[in-house]
Amino acid sequence: MASLVIERAKYLPVAMGICILLAVTLPYIFIVTKDKLHMFLPYISHAAAFPPQSAFLSIFTAIGTFFAVPTFFLRFAAVDQKRSRLEPRKIRTLNKIAVVIGCLATIAMLLSSHYPVGYVTHEQKDWMASVVVPHFSCTALLVTLYTVYVLIQAYLTYVQRKRSTKNVFIHATLAMCVVVTNWTSCLPFYAAMREMAPRIVDEETGEISLESKEYSFYYVISSMSEWAFTFFSILFIATFFRDFKHMKLKIKVAPRQITTMRLDSVQSTTHTQFNGNEEITKM
Repeated sequence: MASLVIERAKYLPVAMGICILLAVTLPYIFIVTKDKLHMFLPYISHAAAFPPQSAFLSIFTAIGTFFAVPTFFLRFAAVDQKRSRLEPRKIRTLNKIAVVIGCLATIAMLLSSHYPVGYVTHEQKDWMASVVVPHFSCTALLVTLYTVYVLIQAYLTYVQRKRSTKNVFIHATLAMCVVVTNWTSCLPFYAAMREMAPRIVDEETGEISLESKEYSFYYVISSMSEWAFTFFSILFIATFFRDFKHMKLKIKVAPRQITTMRLDSVQSTTHTQFNGNEEITKM
């Protein structure tokens, strides 16, 4: 049973990537099919501002986080298995830091997706408490932590596979794309919202509308970078599939001694020694 679980575990990063991809694309597809979008490409949070789009984002992100946590721990195990021929202390420390950062990024992603930006209110305090603090702060924390996680994992891949230039090149390229798109998305964000907020937010109701045909250069650059950041992040996680295929399950049975067995009214004494140091290897 355990070997079967390990064999299927290689699909965890793929399942996580598919769920996150559905979480960000389904809201966009919905507003396009309902003819509610006249902008070139909105932010992911703007596309999922209201139900049912926000439900798609929340549900599939929650499912994605369910797969994300074991994915990060299995990546930790995959790196740890190869640690004996590397620099043990340095690699293990980085590996532990990476798994903690990955889990924190997962929590930030979950919280961010469950606070949609379409909350309508005239009270600035309510809007700050219901949108700005939970959504934008968690989103900023998410992109920061995940970028650090990607950089650490790219370095670990480089240390493990210096002779395998193909794997190192793929991880390094995707890591660079994640970092670049993170910066190009975050830097113009303030200027983008300053220009586009009067165009997409109704002054009377505070409701977000994506039917404006006016564009902001900063908004387009920032939103395109956000979508690119998401796709490159998914591709980076999907590369763990290769590592998980070659994972090995090792089970060590500690020595035990059974002294007494009792069954109803029959009592028998045995002295059976299991000097087990059994190892089961999968793949």
